[in-house]
Amino acid sequence: MAININGTRLSQPIARAPAEATTRKRGAGSAKRRPVDAATLNGPGELRAGHLLTLLGISSPTLYARIKRGDMPAPDRHDRQGHPYWLASTVRAWLSR
Repeated sequence: MAININGTRLSQPIARAPAEATTRKRGAGSAKRRPVDAATLNGPGELRAGHLLTLLGISSPTLYARIKRGDMPAPDRHDRQGHPYWLASTVRAWLSR
């Protein structure tokens, strides 16, 4: 089947990139899992949302739903890009209750 575009006859349709090949921007609250070890949890450091996902074995939407309901502590701070983080002491206190 021939296609005419602006007076030019094409014998083959123009190939389009499949939808899966395009890059999508991740939405808000779509953290990736991060590894957690005893030193990370027991130290004086900070835990990102991905650390909590791994530690609790939940998904990102579940994490943010629990924070919104008040079942989990709100983030202690946000970095310059607006990503939340919790102090390890906050997470330890919450897990020990």
